[in-house]
Amino acid sequence: MKQILKFKQLLFILVFTFLASFSLLNPGLFTMHDDEQVARLYDLNQALVQGQFPPRIAPNLGFGYGYPFFNYYPSFSYYVGEAFHVFGFSYINSTKLMLAAGFFLAACFMYLFVSELLDEWAGIVAACAYTFAPYHAVDIYVRGAFAEFFAFVFIPAIFWASYKLYKSSRPIFAIPLAISVGFLILSHDLIALMCTPFIGIWLLYLLFKAENRKQFVIWCSTGFILGFGLSAFFWFPAYIERNFTLVRILTSELASYTLHFTCIHQLWSSPWGYGGSIPDCNDGLSFEIGKPQLILSLVSLIAFVVGFVKYKKKENLTIIPLLFFMLFLAMFLTTRQSKFVWDNISLLWYVQFPWRFLTICAFAASFLSGCAVFLFANKKHKTIAALGLTVIFVAFYIGDFRPERFLNVSDKYYTDINKIRWDTSSLSYEYVPAGVKTKISKYGTTLVDINKNEVAKEPYTVIHGSAIITNTKNVPQEKIFKTNSTSSLTIRINTFSFPGWKVFIDGGLVKYSDSNKLKLIDVAVPAGTHTVSAVFENTTPRSLGNWASITSIIGLCGILISASYKHEKNK
Repeated sequence: MKQILKFKQLLFILVFTFLASFSLLNPGLFTMHDDEQVARLYDLNQALVQGQFPPRIAPNLGFGYGYPFFNYYPSFSYYVGEAFHVFGFSYINSTKLMLAAGFFLAACFMYLFVSELLDEWAGIVAACAYTFAPYHAVDIYVRGAFAEFFAFVFIPAIFWASYKLYKSSRPIFAIPLAISVGFLILSHDLIALMCTPFIGIWLLYLLFKAENRKQFVIWCSTGFILGFGLSAFFWFPAYIERNFTLVRILTSELASYTLHFTCIHQLWSSPWGYGGSIPDCNDGLSFEIGKPQLILSLVSLIAFVVGFVKYKKKENLTIIPLLFFMLFLAMFLTTRQSKFVWDNISLLWYVQFPWRFLTICAFAASFLSGCAVFLFANKKHKTIAALGLTVIFVAFYIGDFRPERFLNVSDKYYTDINKIRWDTSSLSYEYVPAGVKTKISKYGTTLVDINKNEVAKEPYTVIHGSAIITNTKNVPQEKIFKTNSTSSLTIRINTFSFPGWKVFIDGGLVKYSDSNKLKLIDVAVPAGTHTVSAVFENTTPRSLGNWASITSIIGLCGILISASYKHEKNK
């Protein structure tokens, strides 16, 4: 089958994705803006080991008070890292292997999509252009945006799977479509939101061209519904319960979209750097789409327009103006000229950074780069042209695919409990409970009003009274204590109060209070010997999301079994 990677093409992909990830061979881990990645992987591992599935509470982040990070933040990249850790790799090496896998998978899916529409060498060029898109390097080596980085994998995967469904009308391709949609949401729900209109344009294009439109609509809809269902355990409660957190600070302060538009010239050329995004045109990081990618995109469009009569008969080449429109639209949405769009679509405010549309720019420009080989090179010279272009992409941008510096450290540096509970937690706290006491920093931003000596050290604190207390269970989702006192007392369970927490005394449900500075759980315990337990249970949105995911998995299995049965029957 054409879509299966052949050895020669696979070897090319391995070579240039190895070059993109070559810096990862250095010992230790590199500096980055979002220097929480290993700590998050560590906390995901701890949550799984301690019996959470799906994980919702990170046991050490959130100043050690039971931060529901995984309930709100898309964590697919950490699951990939966890898979490597299960096989015995350190947390740091698991993180670097996850990044290398992300480069490789993104290139493979880009190759599959373009080679399916055009040919194998166009696919190789597009995959290389995608790998060496400058924003790909920014996500990893500058920002440390690993969740967004993994979204690069599933954008071309969705386009490929939906095209296979259109071309073959075989229900079996609803499975990779569903998995790609679900994993894109689990990788980065905001990128999935941003991709929605572009994917919609693509699907309308396929629908217009489809011979059996009814079948296409049925199975394409099935794929998307199952994909949404597959990821519902995450996105449904995250959306419904987001108002219980301080997430508003993401859209109203330094991460407000109004501060992060690009200037038009930056899309063509902006100096490489490891700094931050600022309101003017002198940002400390690059917003280039890629000079070779943009030139080849324009060349492909001009060639199509000039040879319209010739090329319009070739079915798949009519996609060129469509992809160029997507490229132009994504570029426009990064710039201040699109502010009126952002001002009027409040859902976009959660995207925070208009330049995140560079992910879609990279996808569209890379596809169009592959078109250039298909349009101009004959069969005899196609290999030479493809190799020449891949060398150009690598030569232009390989210097950007390295971090500012490496820290020669071990896992202990990132997984130290005290470091995670204070240093790492101080970097990101938007999912603490709404209502915690806050203060304003010298930069005018909101901070949690907490000092280092207030970080959680014990699972409980006696607020009033005295007692002999034995802690019999202490995992993020369940705390059990035995108390023995001669008078009533008040115990503070050192975990943030969120919907789902229930407190029991001797098996009976009791009310608790969270009217304290950090919204922690205070429970009054009568005199005598008692068993106090606090359990984090599923809310209705979490239960519905879980069941939707289970149902979708069953549906995917049903499609697979049905397709296998029909295949055997036809044989």
